[in-house]
Amino acid sequence: MGSVEAAAGATGKIGTLLSRRARGRDWVSKSDMVQFIRCPYAFVQVDQGLLPRDALIDPLSVQLIDEGNEFHRNVTALAAPMPDDLSLEDAFAQEVTLFGVPVLENKALKLLGAPDAVRAEGGALVPIEIKSHKDVRRTDLLELAFYWLLLEPFRTREGGQPRGEMMLRRDGVVETVPVTLDSSHFAEVEDLIKQIRRARRVGVKPRVCGCPACRGPLLEQVTRLTREGKDLSLIWGIAGKRARALEELGIATYEDLIATDGDEVAAGLRELGHTVSARTQVRQWRSHALAYQLADAVVFGPPAPVEDSFIALDLEYDPIGPPIWTIGLLVCDGDHREHVALWAENETQERENLLALDELLARHSDLPILTWGGVAADLPQLQHGAERHRLDGRLLAAVSERHFDLFLHVTNSLRLPMPGLGLKDVADYFGVAKTSTIQDGLEALFLFAQYQQSRNRTEKQNIRERLVDYNRDDLEMLARAHQAIRLIQVLAQDNR
Repeated sequence: MGSVEAAAGATGKIGTLLSRRARGRDWVSKSDMVQFIRCPYAFVQVDQGLLPRDALIDPLSVQLIDEGNEFHRNVTALAAPMPDDLSLEDAFAQEVTLFGVPVLENKALKLLGAPDAVRAEGGALVPIEIKSHKDVRRTDLLELAFYWLLLEPFRTREGGQPRGEMMLRRDGVVETVPVTLDSSHFAEVEDLIKQIRRARRVGVKPRVCGCPACRGPLLEQVTRLTREGKDLSLIWGIAGKRARALEELGIATYEDLIATDGDEVAAGLRELGHTVSARTQVRQWRSHALAYQLADAVVFGPPAPVEDSFIALDLEYDPIGPPIWTIGLLVCDGDHREHVALWAENETQERENLLALDELLARHSDLPILTWGGVAADLPQLQHGAERHRLDGRLLAAVSERHFDLFLHVTNSLRLPMPGLGLKDVADYFGVAKTSTIQDGLEALFLFAQYQQSRNRTEKQNIRERLVDYNRDDLEMLARAHQAIRLIQVLAQDNR
């Protein structure tokens, strides 16, 4: 990290929000910007004191924040303390990396905040952010652009091409990655600052989103208001930026989509910088809008080629690392139904389960393998597992050649009068009730962590049974949702 490093200031980032409120609603912090990006509506609710700040995070977010804070502490622990009698101005004039920078103000732009670190470069001042992920993200670039603007009044030497640095965790070690900032980053930051100030004055429309606040305490409110307003975000594939672009074209509700020519919509969006296809995306949006208008399913694609005999597959795992703790299968072959749950709490058992999966698939070599979102989730996990245990490619080939992703099929052929296409929501629409007491994958993830940490045999057995039941529930929902979806699409095809 370099031999000359110092920790500057003592106030840190504590009290940034209080500082902004004391200055007035036109002052914007980096945290304001990040929270606004995640969900403008939830940001305003918290900013106005209508919702507690902890509503913006869920248990997984807490875990990620804790991991990020630990990584941050490990990085800054390597910095040498700066003498108390050295002023910030003098520190900025040195050739030094400063950690623990106090809250700074750009009074002209009404910005405030504290970068994780600043590379002084004799007054040139390059912002540094410390993140526990391994790749530079778009939001990282926006944060650095924000801090570049924040540092303008403190520069005593030209900084040259706007730039910053990311200190990332890669393969368990700190790696410093230099990044260049361009005009698009600053334009987006300046637009976000304007949006935040406007939102504080006049509020924002609620949109359908998956943030913790909108999934939790704001769910009922957001559901009611978006339904009443026939909001564009109710349409699958239309999120905040795209919804605002459609509104610029005069399309304010999903009903407006139905009454508008698809080619004109696509052309108008392309002029605003949004590349869409009239033949596919706009057609799907209009089909979804029609589903709301009719309060019924709208079919625009053929039935799935998978009929009544198949193997439903669903994995339970921690995205961060091994093992795959449950490989769940539901064999549906005519009148025969067989549920299989392969449980693993370590990598040795995971390897045994992968071999058992291979044998089971070989016994039912004529059956297709059905998943919900398996292309993005289950298949990559099987590949990682096979690579970990140096298994040959037979297992992956057996799955890939016979695999059918029902989620992708629904995405390209069917819309229901509801915003999401999650398995639980789709199954619920078709009357397939959830029976497990575990609400979602996040709760399952925390339960498995509790299982691993427990030394109580009874407690471990109870958790294991709950997790297996949760997986079985998903498999039943997948199988029955498939049957309902295929039936409705066959009927639609017959009626054409």
